[in-house]
Amino acid sequence: MDSAAVLALSREAFADLVDRDVRGRAPADAAAALRTPEVAERWYQQLVASKKSAESQLAARSSETKANRLALLAAAETAVSEAQARDLRRRSLEVQEAHLRWKAGTIRFRAGVEASLSEASVLRRVSPTYLPVALLDERAQLLQAVATLRAAIQTHRDSFAGEDEPDEADRELWGHVAGRRGDQVAGPDHVA
Repeated sequence: MDSAAVLALSREAFADLVDRDVRGRAPADAAAALRTPEVAERWYQQLVASKKSAESQLAARSSETKANRLALLAAAETAVSEAQARDLRRRSLEVQEAHLRWKAGTIRFRAGVEASLSEASVLRRVSPTYLPVALLDERAQLLQAVATLRAAIQTHRDSFAGEDEPDEADRELWGHVAGRRGDQVAGPDHVA
């Protein structure tokens, strides 16, 4: 499998490949394709998502296990017989044991994801698409900030009542919004 084939994978198939790679179970050619500059950004983004997923699963499952254990222990306190109480306490310990085994595996997986993240981070810096991707991300953030400011300026302009006279600073501020869109907005009377 080459880098083009890896890039052509669906989101689910790519996530599965990355998961198998972290666990050391991916085919050698697919693992090598993940480590090409063309795939580095997608690989990195999937690893970030995998790490977040593992961390949220750790938190959620720990809480669920604790709640289950507490419920079993509370039931043991109100059990009708000592045998039933022992059984509930034993089940509580089994729940804890199963959780600790699962947690150890998930922590190992997360450690593998972090190791791969380090590798992907270096690779994406040498990727020919790294700079454009970084610039596109920054551009998107700036456009969002501009849109927020534009909306605030337009809200300010629209808040002037008919009897209020805007001062020169207001007209200048509104001119920046109008100038970018080509509107001729001099004040609240000429709202676009």
